Amino acid sequence: MQKREVSILAKTTDKHMTELMQLLILMGLEKKEIFEISAALETTQELKYFLDILSENDYEMTPEEVYQAMGETITAFQTA
Repeated sequence: MQKREVSILAKTTDKHMTELMQLLILMGLEKKEIFEISAALETTQELKYFLDILSENDYEMTPEEVYQAMGETITAFQTA
């Protein structure tokens, strides 16, 4: 019987995305920005990295800063 390896870059779940969207709404982002960020964060590792950035700033960020954090997340995983 062959073991299956769990992908380190597992896809995000609908539940994760819903919770992320709710958080971004609370942070004051517009609907378009929320959908762009949600679409860009494809794996749970990207999502965790992004949430770490938000939590380091106590979730007190402008929409522009949140969008910038998303860009930083994507860049970090493209170069990894």
